[in-house]
Amino acid sequence: MCDINACASFADSSEVSSVTDMPDICVAICTCDRPAGLESLLDGLARQQGGLRFQVVVVDNGTLSAQGVALERAAAGALSLTYVRLQERGLAAARNRSLALARESGAPWIACLDDDEVPSETWLSALHARACETGADLVYGPVLPDFEVSPPRWAVAGGFFVKTGEVACSSNLLLRTAVLGEDPRAWYQPAFGAIGGEDREFLARLERGGARAATAADALVREHVPAARLRLGYMFQRGLRDGYAEATLLRQVSDGPVRLGLSALGVAAKKSGFLLYHLVSSLASSAHFASALADLGTICGIAMCLSGLRRRFYGASGDPAGDDGAAAAECAPLSDRARP
Repeated sequence: MCDINACASFADSSEVSSVTDMPDICVAICTCDRPAGLESLLDGLARQQGGLRFQVVVVDNGTLSAQGVALERAAAGALSLTYVRLQERGLAAARNRSLALARESGAPWIACLDDDEVPSETWLSALHARACETGADLVYGPVLPDFEVSPPRWAVAGGFFVKTGEVACSSNLLLRTAVLGEDPRAWYQPAFGAIGGEDREFLARLERGGARAATAADALVREHVPAARLRLGYMFQRGLRDGYAEATLLRQVSDGPVRLGLSALGVAAKKSGFLLYHLVSSLASSAHFASALADLGTICGIAMCLSGLRRRFYGASGDPAGDDGAAAAECAPLSDRARP
């Protein structure tokens, strides 16, 4: 049985730790008011095969503490685990804290997944094997949906809840610790904390800096998809959130308001073309209508963000608004560099 050491409470966090020798991988998890999801995730980690030594860090900035779940798994000897209660709100703050703790473990690799996901038994070994095979610094894996209720036809036909691992996501990621900069403030940016898209910006920046990316097709995780995400209105909200993230990203990379406006118009024009195509095609498929709603949401999100209208897609605690699917997990296209 692992020893449990309760650390002193500080103004910004409290920690519970059960750690052993230096691991091969440290799994970094951010959680927010999803104790049942976290429990399933930790159970999935306890079932990992392949012989890799790994530790787990859990950063919790929800309104309800998940410490009981973490303590139960650590006390049972199932996992070597560090739990941190973080008072600072927002996705970026939680992600940066989790990466910092993972780096402190001394592990050469950091694995990331979300608190509504459950990894397959060979998840870690598949990610690690692919990294060793290709020499990549970033390895992404596929995410398949675990629907809470029977999904409508458009949700399945459109593949809206499937991530193939061909795009950059923090929801199934292995990261070489050495590619992180020294200053955690340069990692996930707080400008994206309430709208999402923080991993899109961060991972793209790592790739521009020379990090190589690969895909591990057999490193599978499954994501819980609540019933509320299976409404067409969710697709508009998903697009709206993506529009805010796109506009925020353009603000960071554009040189002045004129270039910002031109870049935003270019993205909106492209989305308008997609919108028209999907609307015409929706006569034959409801999945195209769902895509049209997402395109419309993105256009509106860009316009609203650039006009100064503030919108929070993640709750005050950093959780996707009410966990009802009002915000979507963000993914970003990889750079144009060829993958191993």
